[in-house]
Amino acid sequence: MSWQIAKDVNDGRRNLNLSDWPVNDPKRATKKLEDMSEQIGYGEMPLKKYTLIHAGARLTESQRKELTDWLDAEASRLKSLVPK
Repeated sequence: MSWQIAKDVNDGRRNLNLSDWPVNDPKRATKKLEDMSEQIGYGEMPLKKYTLIHAGARLTESQRKELTDWLDAEASRLKSLVPK
């Protein structure tokens, strides 16, 4: 079980490491926000195997919408900063 948890954490960091957020790269940050919105919107996140153990991590449709709305708005805001 601990190996699976370590693998999940490492996979998560590879996909989204907030310590390595592209603060000076709005194009890359926009892409990350759009990817997060898509995964949450499609119900891919949080992972099912995680929510089976941690019921409190399950998102309601309202919470899912609130998160995706914020992510989409922030992605739009950042897009306006990308030089053309």
